[in-house]
Amino acid sequence: MNVSIATTNGMSIEDWAKAARKSPYRQSYEQQRAIDTLQIVFEGKDGADSAATTIASLFNPLLQHGFSVSPVFEFWVSVCEAIRMLGANQRIDGRLIELLNALSNLPDLTDQSGKAIGPGGGFPGVYWKDLPGLGITFREFAIDIEPESPEMPDEGDWTAAQRATLMNVVTFGALYLVHGRTNIGMSSRAEVSMMHGLETSYRSPEQRRRAKTLVPPAATWILLAGKKIYELCKSGVPQRGRGYSLERWDLWKEDLFAIAGNTGLTVDVNHIAIQAAAKMGKVERQMQHNQS
Repeated sequence: MNVSIATTNGMSIEDWAKAARKSPYRQSYEQQRAIDTLQIVFEGKDGADSAATTIASLFNPLLQHGFSVSPVFEFWVSVCEAIRMLGANQRIDGRLIELLNALSNLPDLTDQSGKAIGPGGGFPGVYWKDLPGLGITFREFAIDIEPESPEMPDEGDWTAAQRATLMNVVTFGALYLVHGRTNIGMSSRAEVSMMHGLETSYRSPEQRRRAKTLVPPAATWILLAGKKIYELCKSGVPQRGRGYSLERWDLWKEDLFAIAGNTGLTVDVNHIAIQAAAKMGKVERQMQHNQS
């Protein structure tokens, strides 16, 4: 977890917690206490197992009483907002991943008949092992960052703040892909990011302008989760996009070398592309050595 990624801390843990507590959707006792618990976990003042037990004790009674809208979804929004604002800090990311792993390791929550409880409404999974709802919340409230309105300058380019937020989210996502216990769709997020960021020629002025937004996240998945992505490619894991394969791994590496040599892009984009390409070569050598 020591790879250097150009991100921003955005705000302090305390400032994030203060902002989260002000949300009109999180004024219940349970949501406020959940934010308190996240804060002390991020600050390293409570362990993952203890915090997971606290969070479950807050929401389990509500879930067992059959709320039509799961209160856990609003908790996931708090988690995703923290990722957007604090995700550049890999130490905080690690603590959050440990917490999510501890939650998913709790016994299944059951109703009076002994049946495992899920979110309902067509959402799959049961509490807490599947972390139901977290994957879609991450996609919609964390990583789905739209460019500014077309009425803005540069025809709807991402702002510097949006680019920083995206890097925060991708940093967390890549670390979760490696260390997360439960599948919440991070491999799909990685594949889509690399498809958008690498499988582009970057010849036109607009493409080159957007490279500073799309290339660094794609490269970051490789830099932080390269070995895992190689394993997915070797296994040929299908995804919603075009899937993983060793042929696509080679294509991404070629794309990174092309981006690194593209003089029409910024030096920062060239640099992170060559770093990611080098990481891919290092992963290949390590995997080949392990097989020999």
